[in-house]
Amino acid sequence: MKVVSQVKNSRFNFFIVVFFIFSCSDSNEVSKKKEIRLDSYVELILGSGLEFNPTMEIKYHYNVFDELTEFSVFNFNPQTKLMEEQSFFELIYNNRKVQSIVGYLYNTKEKYIEYKYEYYQNGSVAKIIERNILNETQTQANFEYSNSILSKITYNYTNAQVLEYEIDLKNGNIIKDKVIRENMLCSKGQYSYDQHNNPFKLLGFLDYQLNNLTNNNKTNEDVNFLSCSFPSFIPESHTYTYNTQNYPVSVITKFKNNPELKLKREYHYK
Repeated sequence: MKVVSQVKNSRFNFFIVVFFIFSCSDSNEVSKKKEIRLDSYVELILGSGLEFNPTMEIKYHYNVFDELTEFSVFNFNPQTKLMEEQSFFELIYNNRKVQSIVGYLYNTKEKYIEYKYEYYQNGSVAKIIERNILNETQTQANFEYSNSILSKITYNYTNAQVLEYEIDLKNGNIIKDKVIRENMLCSKGQYSYDQHNNPFKLLGFLDYQLNNLTNNNKTNEDVNFLSCSFPSFIPESHTYTYNTQNYPVSVITKFKNNPELKLKREYHYK
């Protein structure tokens, strides 16, 4: 579980969940069901026995309008050999836009994290405030756009640190990015993509690693870490299999600085 945690945080340790909800102007359109939607995904890691062992699973729940209303996080218990729920998140809407997301610990039902959103008049996300109730910390993310295209996110932390994430979007995909902290360049990266649909777009929100922002799926990445932090695991390539509806059903990630490590993700649709 420690390895998986490092892998998931290898690119950045500061991303925040951002939700984009798309509304329909016609009431008949609202009542239509999507042809396909993401039901869940499972992450597995390649073990010493050359078998992929499960580590975690995310399950999604929707309302009658196909809006995501809740998602649950499960971790694999090696003793029971079962996926056990650890936490769940509830989404609160206003005029079909997410206003807040609240996370709860599954066993105690204790609220431990909350995200609140503000929007520009054109509907684009302007600000997200993350409040970590357990750690008593708060982060504010401010979104900037150039010609209506997201170009920069500035993170302001409780400890007064400021982190800037600048991105270059082309055809709806991040082709270049860089991270700056206190006027110091931390990292810069370049990326390539396939021509298939990003499954997380079906959810209408952006995940922790900003994967939902892109239209397509990342195939290769070349990131140079220059200062600030140097992650233990640096993703290098992603190999997919697809279904007939142009969505991936699995992806295997290989890492630049640990060629023996492989991470697999399996997508399930309904």
